[in-house]
Amino acid sequence: MKLISLIVVLPRALAAQSGNTMHLDNDILKIGIAVVATGVVMLFLLEIIKRFLDYRLKDKALELRISDELASKIFSDKTEKNFAGAAKWTFLITGLGIGFTCVHYTLPIGFHSLAIIAFSIAGGFLAYFLYIKRSEK
Repeated sequence: MKLISLIVVLPRALAAQSGNTMHLDNDILKIGIAVVATGVVMLFLLEIIKRFLDYRLKDKALELRISDELASKIFSDKTEKNFAGAAKWTFLITGLGIGFTCVHYTLPIGFHSLAIIAFSIAGGFLAYFLYIKRSEK
């Protein structure tokens, strides 16, 4: 937590004497967007490859006629786990979107913007927690 505070406060303190307001350079923004987009594409490709190889493994197991007990151990259904992960990301991204919307309407961007984003992410986690608690009953 101290490291995050230092990362947030230090650039502000250094820029205070120059009188310049903090701004994000367009080149840095473009590089950041490119890195995030590349990461999303790589994760997507990794998921496709994983599902394809799982399909081939199940097909091979059917050809070899393995026992039902062994097949159920190896190929346990993971759809509930995948759904929980998708629900978690849905709640988090929704909370983040709500936070960015609130930041947009409360310009100029400052420390209150970080607080809004932090509370919106916490709200997303809270919504996910309540969803999981309700679904367990």
